[in-house]
Amino acid sequence: MTTPSIDCPVKQLTDGYYNHFFGYYDKSNWDKTNRYLLSLRTAPSKRYMQKDDIAIMGLIDSHDEFRFRPITQTTAWNWQQGSQAHWLDQFSDSTYFIHNIRTQNGYASAIVNTKKPDDERVLPLPVYSVTDDNRHALCLNFRRLRYTHPTIGYAEPEVTKPELHPDNDGLFLMDIPSGDNHLIISLEELYQLEHDDSMDDAIHWFTHVNPNPAGNRIAFLHRFKRTLDSETFISARLVTANLDGSDMVVLESDKAPFVRRYYLSHPKWFGDNQVMLWHPRNGHYQLYQDRTNEVRIIGAKDLTENGHASMCPVNPDWMLSDTYPDQEGNHPVFLYQLSTETRLEIAHFHHDPELFGDTRCDLHPRWSRDGKSICVDSSTNNDRQMYLIDISNCPHLD
Repeated sequence: MTTPSIDCPVKQLTDGYYNHFFGYYDKSNWDKTNRYLLSLRTAPSKRYMQKDDIAIMGLIDSHDEFRFRPITQTTAWNWQQGSQAHWLDQFSDSTYFIHNIRTQNGYASAIVNTKKPDDERVLPLPVYSVTDDNRHALCLNFRRLRYTHPTIGYAEPEVTKPELHPDNDGLFLMDIPSGDNHLIISLEELYQLEHDDSMDDAIHWFTHVNPNPAGNRIAFLHRFKRTLDSETFISARLVTANLDGSDMVVLESDKAPFVRRYYLSHPKWFGDNQVMLWHPRNGHYQLYQDRTNEVRIIGAKDLTENGHASMCPVNPDWMLSDTYPDQEGNHPVFLYQLSTETRLEIAHFHHDPELFGDTRCDLHPRWSRDGKSICVDSSTNNDRQMYLIDISNCPHLD
């Protein structure tokens, strides 16, 4: 049966000599006025980052022919998640964002005023995610990620193996107004949480840390692995906790000593009490009720491939996602209505085969704040650029 589709206009927003991209799907690069889009610009390259590679952070102005305006720069970035830039919406004029930077003392973050770029305030830790009220940032050790998960780590001149599960490293909570911070969940605590023998002699780390909309619970993946090679299975657990790290609950666990390249991935809050996750064993998205053992499959018929899913900001009955490229290098962007189990394809892109592994260009579709447009990063023309999909005529706005 043919999947329903709708002809949505696609516009290339950036072009020229440079790469342009934003990064991950779990935040919007659109400001709350829907005028400006955050974008990184780098020199043309298809290799892994190096320590001194500069990415220019700028604004794409939808009211000025989508021109790119440079604002600031950073060397703390990667191809998948950019520099973890987040708009700080508590400012009424959509002027400020936070993103990661590299300092003489290591990684940090900076609050940038887009109207006065030199007026920059540095905070002591690099951010991974930010609560919706913009008061708190959840922070990770990016040097550990460079060793354990280089796709989302930052370039290091020398990569050394960190401790397996220390009690002084893990997930930190930082107060954005003051910069005050403290460790809320250590890797040792995760190691001890419902411990079993598969965790022994393995290196442990956090990924995909997400606060719920209310900002009182967080979800994350606890990953661990004995041999860090490209083929061996990565064990993973989906865990939720209070914002202060208390009341940790393991919602899903996938541990195995065999060779397998796919694992639990892409957790995303659906409201304040449910977390969606891609499960490789079942080949489906699963929806978990927080603090319980209740779980159900979403889209058993039409959602059978891993992708980057998020909910429509104006109509939570609709989900946006993509898939990884097929054997021909093509991957779609689609909407999915939960109540009717209807999948609607809205665009297709081609993936440059020269970009793979840590340098790949996933689409990472991101909603505009009004739900009328989607922004993706794509290598469809064999360079890394940003594209806009106009979905203003799709049924999710009816």
